[in-house]
Amino acid sequence: MEFENTEKTEKTNSKTVRWYYKKWVRLLAGALAIVMIFVAISYSVMRSQVRSLYENISDSENALKEISQNNAEDVGVYDNLDKINDYATLSELVDKGDYMAAIDKANEALNSEQDPDVKKELAEILSDLYYNSGMYQEAADIASLYYDEEEVSPSLCYVRGLAFLQLGSYSEAVNDLEMAKYSGLEDEDVLNLHLAIATYANSEYEAASEYSEDYLHSPTILNLPENVSDDTQKEIEENSNLCKYIAALSYMHQDEYKQSIAYIDELLEHTKDSEIYFYRGIDNMALEEYEAAIEDFEKAIEEGKKDTEVYYDLGICRVSCGKVDEGIDDLKRVINNNDKPELTTASANILTAIAQGKSDE
Repeated sequence: MEFENTEKTEKTNSKTVRWYYKKWVRLLAGALAIVMIFVAISYSVMRSQVRSLYENISDSENALKEISQNNAEDVGVYDNLDKINDYATLSELVDKGDYMAAIDKANEALNSEQDPDVKKELAEILSDLYYNSGMYQEAADIASLYYDEEEVSPSLCYVRGLAFLQLGSYSEAVNDLEMAKYSGLEDEDVLNLHLAIATYANSEYEAASEYSEDYLHSPTILNLPENVSDDTQKEIEENSNLCKYIAALSYMHQDEYKQSIAYIDELLEHTKDSEIYFYRGIDNMALEEYEAAIEDFEKAIEEGKKDTEVYYDLGICRVSCGKVDEGIDDLKRVINNNDKPELTTASANILTAIAQGKSDE
């Protein structure tokens, strides 16, 4: 932001002087680069807070894993069970959901089977059984043991990718899920959902926004049949909102603030969550739409967000659009809270500069 020469401002009627031409605010801008403080401080805070994902979920990493797990599909690994001779018992155990007994049976079958094709099918089944039983390391190990680079099994890639995601090995999860997608796994919508989650968790924000967009703009998602069940419709709506959230935060990380706001606006049609208002405030702040940002931060506070960050950002925006006294009150609150050292120091420096600037007027 450019600032005019002070000689010009001295000739301007005090009632019409724009706030940023005043000497003390110019001093503040020059000394502390006020228009950039929120980039250095608030963005770092936002990016640490961004782990809070989707409405009232406080631990996004576990939330993402849970959502991924809830959307895991067997991708047909059990379709050929009945065709595999002598494994009717295994099929019955799977049908009953007795996974631990099925795991024992599958291990026994895998160790005794000689046919390499059948062995591979059993490995796919066993890996999936381990995953469904919450034994993610075992699922990944079996998938790795029978993984063939020359003849890639999309099912093994898919299950291993899901297992890696649960284990927090996000880079490996992304690699496997992408391999599953480009090796011909049919349910592309499910893969795009998992890939949006995995890439976001791995801080691959451009990819996360792209996979979220792919899910949201899928013809299958956009054109649900009229006879779809209520449960399916609810699940797709929840997954769509998740992808909108991931897209919004990913675009924010890419400095694509208007695109981020567009998705946040859609989310606010379904929820009045305080964090969503806060993130839109950050977007508006970055666009120097300070009045809009103030409204968002105030709404976030109204909806229950009372932490130090929101008052710091609110104070910066109020000072930035000329509501200096109100901004000072917000920054004093940050100092009184004294629970974020970097924000306490920044607020104290800003208040000192304001006081010095006023004394020079």
